[in-house]
Amino acid sequence: MNFRLEKFILLSFLLLSVTALAHAKSQSFQEAFMEAQKQIDAIFSDEFMNRIAKDTIKKISDSNKPETEKIDELEKYLDSIKSKSGKEAPRTDTFKASQSNNKINTPPQTSEKQENKKIPDRNLIFKSTVLIKGKEKRGSGFIAEFNGCKVILTNINLLFGNSNIRVIDFFSRQLEIKSIYFAEDRDIALINIAQDCDIPPLRIERDIANIPLKSNVTAYGTAREYAKSSTGILLGITVKTIDLSCVIEKENSGGPIISGKTSNVIGVSSCIDRKLHWSDSEAEKEKILRFGTRIDNLNPEKLIRLDVNSYNTDLQYQKDLKDVNTLGEIFLKDVYGEFKNSRETKVIVEYLENEQKKDAAKDKDKEDSKSRVKFTETCNCSYCRENNLPCYLCPYCRNNNTTISINKKNNKDNSEKNKEKEKITWNNNLDPGRYIKYKFMDNLVKQWNTLSTGNDNFSSYSSLLSRIKNYISKPAVDLKRRPSKYKYINEENQILLDYNDFLLTEIDALGKRIAEAMRISNIKSKKKAMPE
Repeated sequence: MNFRLEKFILLSFLLLSVTALAHAKSQSFQEAFMEAQKQIDAIFSDEFMNRIAKDTIKKISDSNKPETEKIDELEKYLDSIKSKSGKEAPRTDTFKASQSNNKINTPPQTSEKQENKKIPDRNLIFKSTVLIKGKEKRGSGFIAEFNGCKVILTNINLLFGNSNIRVIDFFSRQLEIKSIYFAEDRDIALINIAQDCDIPPLRIERDIANIPLKSNVTAYGTAREYAKSSTGILLGITVKTIDLSCVIEKENSGGPIISGKTSNVIGVSSCIDRKLHWSDSEAEKEKILRFGTRIDNLNPEKLIRLDVNSYNTDLQYQKDLKDVNTLGEIFLKDVYGEFKNSRETKVIVEYLENEQKKDAAKDKDKEDSKSRVKFTETCNCSYCRENNLPCYLCPYCRNNNTTISINKKNNKDNSEKNKEKEKITWNNNLDPGRYIKYKFMDNLVKQWNTLSTGNDNFSSYSSLLSRIKNYISKPAVDLKRRPSKYKYINEENQILLDYNDFLLTEIDALGKRIAEAMRISNIKSKKKAMPE
């Protein structure tokens, strides 16, 4: 009996020890959890980022990992947010503190009954849609509940490059902007507003992958400061964007896209037009892009708070690059308008025509009785007539590999039209009125225009082109040295940089044409100087 009693006492003691140890570990983690909440309050004064950080440590506490691993994970997370914010918070050596009364509000869970509720009145959606108005741009936004906070969602492209931004609600009241956040990986901006705002927030769809394709969707906005909507269907879903058939006006960009099935927000409307290339003396714009940007898979930890100083610097760099790109457009449009009809260009045309006549004479014996020539002279298709190309350069003729009959009458008419174009008088002067904004160009325009008054000096043209090229390329070099910390802004800047490179390439091509004209002009002048 004594042996059994001793065994029972020993087992009871071991059981109590294990229970006490487990309770101690649990108590240790709870204290560490409360300490983490205190440090977050010390690091983040902004309510929005405070809520995101506390939501993260809540996820750590709810995981099934051992208590020691949870404490290590808490320490690593606190170290990471400290390094990002650059702030230090009070911290005990044992990472313990008394219990705190801080509450953690997690995003509201959507029940199946809520998912299947009736579609709300359009007026309720319009009341949650706001007008974002600035000096340079205007567009839309909407109030929604994101990560437990009431915020305004809109596009980055609507805010960036826009000054004196105001947010006006459905009742013409101006809402106070507390802080602004940019997403790292997509065209989404969050505006933090007062949480006591009486406007009901829209609900965000938790996973739009559950929305069937070809289902009805509606894009809402405030185009021309009036409530607008456009209904279409959902065409496709990618990782960051959604494709839809709705007609999105430019000022509706930033508004909500509502699913007709669940009445929840599935994305933010985006309407972007970008100037990408230049040709035929005109700046051409890419087709306006209309799509939706997903917010259901937006990671709150990838939101970067807008730094005013950094933002203003980014804005100034982009403005400088846009200005010189505009100057490049004006200059190329001005020069090509006159240079196409210059004396030097006529020399090149005459030289090429003589070479073409020589080639045609060599191939004369290849003609048949119907005067058909294969891939030698200018054919009668519209592409060759417009570009004055021989058949072997015509993609249509080359691909079809056909023998083309020459219409000599049409060729004669085309040659007469070309001669009429050549009769246009030489006017190599730049228009000073186009360069009023650019004081640097005053002296350069005067030097350029003096070249047509006396003897033509082609080397001066090349030196002036070099000066213009250096001026246009400088802001691009500065921007490459100092990239923005916002990924979306870098993507926008890269489009401007590519366009700047294209303009510089066109200026180089202009310089080569001038050099070629100089070479041919020198050859002709030497032939005239030679005694017969």
